[in-house]
Amino acid sequence: MELFALDEDVTRLASELAALSGPARLPTLVKLAWYLRQRAGERSLELADEADALLALASTSSDLDQGRPHARLALLRSELALLRGQTDGAQTLLRAAMAAFDALGDVIGLGDAHWLQASIGVDAGDGEQVERALHAALAQYRQGADHQRVQAVLARQFVNASFRDPTATALQLGQVFAADAACSPGVATWVQAAWANVAALTNDPGAAIKHDLQAYREALASGQMRQALVSAINAAESFATLGDLDAAMQWSSVALDLARGTGWPASIGFCLVQMGDVLRLLARYDESRAHLHEAMMLMATQTGSRNYEQACSNLAQLALDEGDSLGALTSFEQLEAHAALRREPDLLIKVWCGQANALRQLERLAQARERAQAALTLAREQGHAEGQMQALCILAQTHQQQIRQLPDSMGVSSTSLHYLQQARMVAATMEGYQLSPEFLDQLAAAHADDGDFRAAFEHAKLATQARNQTRNLVAQKRALALQIRQEVEQARAETQHHQQLSATLRETAATLETLGTIGREITASREIKAVFAALYRHVHELLDATAFAVYLLDASQTKLEPVFFIEAGVPLTVSPIALNSPISKCALCARERTEIVINLPAGADEPNRIAGTLATLSLLYAPLMVGERLLGVMTIQSPREHAYAERERSIFVTLCAYGAIALDNALAYGAAEAAQRRADLALQDLRQTQARLVLDFAERQRIAQDLHELNTELETRIAQRTQEMRETVAKLALSQRKLQAIVDTALDAVVRVDANGVIVGWNAQAQTVFGWSAQEALGLTLQATIIPPQFRRAHVEGMARYLASGHSTVIDRRIEISALRRDGHEFPIELAITRVQLDELDRYEFCAFIRDITQRKRAEEDIRASLEKQRELNQLKSRFVSMASHEFRTPLATILSSTELLRLYADRLPEAERDELFETVSMAVRRMTRMLEDVLLIGKDDAERAKFQPEPGSIDKICRQIVDALQRELVSAGAPAADVRLAVRGQPCEAQFDDALVRHIFGNLLSNAVKYSPPGSVVLFDVDCGEREFTLTVTDVGIGIPQDDLPRLFESFHRAANVGNISGTGLGLAIVKRSVDLHGGRITVASQPGQGSVFTVVLPRLGAATAEMTPPA
Repeated sequence: MELFALDEDVTRLASELAALSGPARLPTLVKLAWYLRQRAGERSLELADEADALLALASTSSDLDQGRPHARLALLRSELALLRGQTDGAQTLLRAAMAAFDALGDVIGLGDAHWLQASIGVDAGDGEQVERALHAALAQYRQGADHQRVQAVLARQFVNASFRDPTATALQLGQVFAADAACSPGVATWVQAAWANVAALTNDPGAAIKHDLQAYREALASGQMRQALVSAINAAESFATLGDLDAAMQWSSVALDLARGTGWPASIGFCLVQMGDVLRLLARYDESRAHLHEAMMLMATQTGSRNYEQACSNLAQLALDEGDSLGALTSFEQLEAHAALRREPDLLIKVWCGQANALRQLERLAQARERAQAALTLAREQGHAEGQMQALCILAQTHQQQIRQLPDSMGVSSTSLHYLQQARMVAATMEGYQLSPEFLDQLAAAHADDGDFRAAFEHAKLATQARNQTRNLVAQKRALALQIRQEVEQARAETQHHQQLSATLRETAATLETLGTIGREITASREIKAVFAALYRHVHELLDATAFAVYLLDASQTKLEPVFFIEAGVPLTVSPIALNSPISKCALCARERTEIVINLPAGADEPNRIAGTLATLSLLYAPLMVGERLLGVMTIQSPREHAYAERERSIFVTLCAYGAIALDNALAYGAAEAAQRRADLALQDLRQTQARLVLDFAERQRIAQDLHELNTELETRIAQRTQEMRETVAKLALSQRKLQAIVDTALDAVVRVDANGVIVGWNAQAQTVFGWSAQEALGLTLQATIIPPQFRRAHVEGMARYLASGHSTVIDRRIEISALRRDGHEFPIELAITRVQLDELDRYEFCAFIRDITQRKRAEEDIRASLEKQRELNQLKSRFVSMASHEFRTPLATILSSTELLRLYADRLPEAERDELFETVSMAVRRMTRMLEDVLLIGKDDAERAKFQPEPGSIDKICRQIVDALQRELVSAGAPAADVRLAVRGQPCEAQFDDALVRHIFGNLLSNAVKYSPPGSVVLFDVDCGEREFTLTVTDVGIGIPQDDLPRLFESFHRAANVGNISGTGLGLAIVKRSVDLHGGRITVASQPGQGSVFTVVLPRLGAATAEMTPPA
């Protein structure tokens, strides 16, 4: 689990969670709750509560499995409590989480807890705690080897260090993170924040703004809302420094809106402080005061933080700006109590100077001097030059103020000048410090009070020069602020542009998905009316189609017949259109077989508009094509101008393609249903004939019984007739056997494809049916050979869906569909597809049994002839009738349904092509036989006594043969695979063993090792010929076997849970185990998921004691 996650990762987790139920939701629940802790706190708590409920139910899980989620959820609740201002509760929950992580030995969890402890220290204003917590987090992250977290905590340490020494921090930061370094958003947030602090604290507000805004964007992307607020506020402060108060106000408002959305008191208060200060600079004092007072209330629990100090200081400064010296004095006194607790000399100097200034404005000059002198003394002790300057200037101002009050005061002017000259000496010690115009004016006034007018004039000129320089500096800052604002606006515009592009792509993807759904619905329709209704409905969903019409080409190929025409929801009847019409756009579209778009100007009318129809300004025509065959034309029309742009045309052409396929399917289904009805009628006639035969035979038998006693001659004739009937039955049986032989040899086309849709098997009947030889068809895909164009896309999508989900609408079902011969002719077939598991665990194929049902009509004629002959045999006894009914009922039903189609299409298949593929039958049979060998061996082992036939041989020779055969097979397959290395130790290697069983053992083990190992890896096959036994080891570095699967590894049909889409029958290792047992040996396995497996087989040197053993139970 990461410390932070991107928005797209959170979206993906939410989608995954929606598809899960029960205990399976727990891991995703904990992750999603953790990543939402700052994005959506309430939702995060809801998910955490659900996770706790699932943990309470999971009583069978181990303490370790439950401990980690519990600890993570406690840490999550601690952070949410901190964000809500509940510091004590946050600390309590954090201690519990730390204890849980420590007990689990989870160093990453401990590091995350220390990270949060640093945040608690920030809110409490405890800098030492922050440093300790970040140092501890860094140690834990390094121990856990989590590079991303290490980078994040280093960057956060630089953020804190920049407040103490920005110059030194910049040097160290540049050594670890370059300003333009590529980092993940979670790390980049803190890197950019550190660079922003360095720039702001080294008087480069322009660079600070750029880094702060980058940090803001990275923080939003990684779900760090708290740091996003800090960066936005810092950017606003830098804009204020540059004098661009509009931009400062804008970003302060952005931050405040974001903070209020979170509901976090401390963050809202922090943003209110900045907003109040900007309002003060804009002289909007009432609004500034309201914001600052609200901030003070919200940050009541953070009285030790820097943000609280800033709020107090801003309130005091606001009072001074308004002339409320007494209010300023009160605020500074509150801040003094806070500074005394914090023991921060810098803050005390600032507070005492503020109090002295307020007291001076209140004409309480003695108290003002007392506070200023205290500030001066402390500043000198701390070496705080700026504090000395402020205190000395205030002392000088008090004496100048006294001069104005008591003009006759003696020595006061020289005292004021003395303080100002001391301040000037202090300023000289500050490198790069420029005396302000106000200070120089004050110094000039002091010289004037002292009677030194020349010095006063010189200092007045220096003040003017400084004021001009200040104006230039302000102008430069303003220009820089405008440049920064322009860059920010440009970046925002680019972001909006990319967002618009993304929205367009999402809309396009949604449209394509909708079109796919529509295509599946339309092409699934078997009735023409249903096809038209579906097209009409979906055209209105996606396009502006006031008028919608479909024209179909008639049987003579000379006219377009209107089969569906609706305008403004009202069906219309229109006349057919001649295909050679020179004025009809519909006919032109059919002839040119391409779409036509017509856009008329407003007020214009189509000169060839059909009478009684609405005037339209936008007309779109497209042909209905199936391959190269034209079915008709579809058109939509709208009264709006330019209603059909490129997008609408693409959608309409796609709908036309789906409609053409659906119409062709509906026509084919109609023909097939008509043929089926005729076959059903023929079958009904047959059954009626059979019933009449039965009744007739019964009647004749009754009459024969009555006449038996009266006429012996009639008995003789009956006997003769019976003999004739026996001969007829024998002839019929012979005819039946001949017919059965014909059926057996006239096999269906059998086509096998692998999991990638590539043809790997092609029997003789397939060549006869489709016209492709085996050499031509093998290696090609079905869509490149026998699938008509209109079904190719559906086939590719169906294969992808089956590989992804295991769901299919055609596998293990019998369907009727059109196929394509090599000469381009389409013909109907009956198709049945099954999935066949091969002898290797990760391999499977799809076997398609294809029957050309055009032969059914011819077979029907043969059956009718047989029925006529059967009617002549009305004297046969009940035994023959019963046998014929039983033996022929099922095959007759099948044959009768196919004879009509056989009569129609059989003459189109060349006889030469029919003979070419018979030689490939034996190849297909051998491959299917190999596929069944494992099943037959297991069946023999389960049902009989398995044969164990040991013979003298050399074990190393057999192993080399197995390896060589496997290598040849891998080379023949052409796919990258693992390398098998054989090593033989010990001599001699001769012994008694069953050659076939040994080949089964190590052929399966080596094949599995190669199959489950990554390409280019090495599979070790070690053979140790010991004195009493052989030890053979197969070692791979493949996917390994989960521990839960090891106890059932050698059971029939069992496969490990992590094999995924790798094909296999689940019989290989069962055969290995039983073959080893027949040798009296043993097999063991050691495996770890993701690290590989080691199979060790031990065979006794002398083999089994008997030649026939019972397989182990």
